Amino acid sequence: MKWKLPVAIALLSATSTAYSGGVYVGLVKPVHYGVLYLDASATQMSGRPACATRTYVRLADTPGDQIYKEKFAMLLGAWFSDRPVVLAGTGNCTSEGDEIISVVSFP
Repeated sequence: MKWKLPVAIALLSATSTAYSGGVYVGLVKPVHYGVLYLDASATQMSGRPACATRTYVRLADTPGDQIYKEKFAMLLGAWFSDRPVVLAGTGNCTSEGDEIISVVSFP
């Protein structure tokens, strides 16, 4: 029990920098057009950077990495079960105008 509070504090402080970009809350549809896009048009968006010109976002992780697989499994499961997710962006965008997402969680 003693380890839970320090771990929670460490996780919150480590992810606080990840929330420097946009925050998307709602239903996210995974779409694959050569690469994985996340259609965030059905979400509530806040704090989006000026470079984010489209409603699509992209995961920061590399396909094939374990973290990427876990985030994709969360997104796919949420989509199939019609559950909202929370996405937190980095504040950076791709050349296509898609914000790069670093955190995927449930509300």
